[in-house]
Amino acid sequence: MVRNTLLDASEVLHARPANFQPASTYIRTATCTALDEAIVVARASGTRLVILSGPSGSSKTFAARHAAQRLGLPQFLVEISAATAAEDLLERPWTTADGRLVWVEQAVLRAAREGAVVVLDEFDLASPKLLGRLHGLFDTHGSVRLASGEELVPHPDFLVLACCNGLRRDTGGAYSVQLISSAFLGRAVFVAGDFLSEADEVSIYTAAGYAQETATQVYKALYALRGQFKLGAFTVPPSPRLGLRVLAALKNGLSAERAWSLALCDGLDEKAKQVVATCLSASSHL
Repeated sequence: MVRNTLLDASEVLHARPANFQPASTYIRTATCTALDEAIVVARASGTRLVILSGPSGSSKTFAARHAAQRLGLPQFLVEISAATAAEDLLERPWTTADGRLVWVEQAVLRAAREGAVVVLDEFDLASPKLLGRLHGLFDTHGSVRLASGEELVPHPDFLVLACCNGLRRDTGGAYSVQLISSAFLGRAVFVAGDFLSEADEVSIYTAAGYAQETATQVYKALYALRGQFKLGAFTVPPSPRLGLRVLAALKNGLSAERAWSLALCDGLDEKAKQVVATCLSASSHL
């Protein structure tokens, strides 16, 4: 097996950093501050993994990508699923046009080699087998052996920001039930994220051009919905993105009832719709 070099025809197939541009509506939230603090601790302690957990729709990936951007390093974004294998993150075999077998480096391996940041989204969906293969990369003085026989020691700037929907079992039905091994968790610094505060979320809405009063009403409705979402009453995250859809519908002349139907209710079963209707009525938004 031949390790590909910078002159290999397969070079163009190597994973490349994401072209990330900060959102025009970005504001620094409490989660952002906590994430920056965790990165400082990770750097000072030689830790390569920061785990950001919190409910679905609480802007974890948004915060992680902006944190990576503030570090001034290239960043890779990887969506994890139950089917993700080690080769999807590390290296894949490839046969060149002239019949040579080379290894094409994927996002995590490329970041480890070059000193970049990886944002792993839906991290809690990773299989135990996948996590086992990554152990060496996340150890303070660890390394990973590649198919070529190379023992790769990650670049000092290499960092992984892993976003997941919760590691605890006492926070409701909207959180993950995947069990991540204690051995793996022992390699991490942790940040507990949550939905945005009223001031932060309303600021996002007003920055997008919506009136303060209407933005506040939509936030209060979402706040009421989030308690039921954490209890597993429905599955669509009551996120700021949902709030922006409701506000867009209202701005275009739709009634509050129709706005919430299009943004949320028409995607739910009847039982969940009733829960949502009760929350919206209690918050005076229907």
